[in-house]
Amino acid sequence: MGGAKTRLGMESEAGDQKLDAKKQLQLKLMSKELANSVSEALLTMHTEAEFEKLNIPLPDPESAMRKLKKMKEFTMNWYDKDFREEWMLHVRELWENELLAQFEEALQAVQSAMGVGAKGANIETEGKAMSIEELQAEIENLNLSAEQRKKLKIKLKKKKQKQKQKQEKKPVVFD
Repeated sequence: MGGAKTRLGMESEAGDQKLDAKKQLQLKLMSKELANSVSEALLTMHTEAEFEKLNIPLPDPESAMRKLKKMKEFTMNWYDKDFREEWMLHVRELWENELLAQFEEALQAVQSAMGVGAKGANIETEGKAMSIEELQAEIENLNLSAEQRKKLKIKLKKKKQKQKQKQEKKPVVFD
């Protein structure tokens, strides 16, 4: 009898270790997915260089793991795939909003230090003819809103396409 009890106790302990190992493996995988998805979402709005200039770190798997562990919602529901997916969307949304708020705060601090208004000082570039280099420099400007930056990127793309077409049309002359 005593042997059976200890054997059952060892089996349940081994089962708990397996569950913990599975949970840790899932956490690692989800932290990588979370970091990638949040980074991807943030980089659609701003460039990596902008985040670096404002000293705001982009998400990485280690910081994602810390975020996941802070949420403290590790229940038996963790093994339910739908629960994990819904929970990940919630964590992603919170983290994305947090990083965007940090970005905006840092941008406002830089703008106030430079004496620039919140809307940005370079709105007059819309009607102005600019070279490719000027457009690239303007896109890197932190004082622009996301919408202004997007317009400039479109303008730059068109300008590059026109330049490429001109180069293709030029006849090649050999001396």
